[in-house]
Amino acid sequence: MAIEDLESNLGLTFSDQGLLRQALVHRSFLNENGGSPLDSYERMEFLGDAVLELIISTELYRNLPQVDEGQLTKSRSSLVCRPSLARAARRLSLGNHLAMGKGELESGGPGRESILEEAFESVVAAIYLDQGYAAARRFVLTALGPELAEICRRGKSVENPKSRLQELVQARGRATPRYRLVSAEGPDHQPVFTVEVLVDDSVLGRGAGSKKSDAERAAAQIALDTLDTIETMEGPEASEPTTPEAKPGTIPGTMPGVAAKTGPGAAISGPARTKKQRRGKQENLCSPSSNATGKPTGKRPTKASNEAENDGSGVSSMFSGPLTWMRRFGKNSKKS
Repeated sequence: MAIEDLESNLGLTFSDQGLLRQALVHRSFLNENGGSPLDSYERMEFLGDAVLELIISTELYRNLPQVDEGQLTKSRSSLVCRPSLARAARRLSLGNHLAMGKGELESGGPGRESILEEAFESVVAAIYLDQGYAAARRFVLTALGPELAEICRRGKSVENPKSRLQELVQARGRATPRYRLVSAEGPDHQPVFTVEVLVDDSVLGRGAGSKKSDAERAAAQIALDTLDTIETMEGPEASEPTTPEAKPGTIPGTMPGVAAKTGPGAAISGPARTKKQRRGKQENLCSPSSNATGKPTGKRPTKASNEAENDGSGVSSMFSGPLTWMRRFGKNSKKS
């Protein structure tokens, strides 16, 4: 595609278009077509990373005066990271302008997060070299505007749901959550992946996205959301939900009347949350009671299964289904 089209996307006109062209040259293109590795975007990526960090660090420092150094570092890391920069690169259609070797193109290089991250940093360097710091700053603040505005609104970083889920689960001595691909559908240029997150073989959430990483984050978020719902139930008087009969537009195992959400980035299972629950601190996750296969049953664990947990024989009721396990998880978290 013409370099002028990219300049239009960037909202800039370069004095030296050669800088912008070099910012889009992947090493694989030079390997197949001849040229020095120094002609790729790698050196510019190095510079762009430094400029980007300075811009974001300055903005966070100015806009979050009550936030300490540790939280500022977390907030910067959540912005200057691969998923965030790759999203910004996609919004600018950088992948359509990359010069790459045939092998890299055929393997999906223009859509790979790592390459999009590098291309974004290289473009920042090209703008800085061509037009100076002020122009680079305007570009970065516009390109990362949605993510930066959300952090400034919240006063802290938007935490990665996968990291948060892992911390919560491992803090209670459980196995690291693992993610299982359920399906991959749709055309090559617009796939939809469906992924489940499991802890000790219990399915705690399911999500969908245009990339596996997006589907995993969606599954982790729905797990956190459903745990938050269970944690708000008060002690023994909270009754366990039974699995409702599946209705059109719903997924078995969700609360009655909760429609299934589909599409890229959609979390596709779990109960609805009240406005009060959404405002409260999210610390746990769960889903309706299930058997060892992860399918909802709506049944309480038997006394025998509890005894199996205590004597170490058989399958522990703590792991017999996510709801039972998460109820205990929530109680333990309140004591600690």
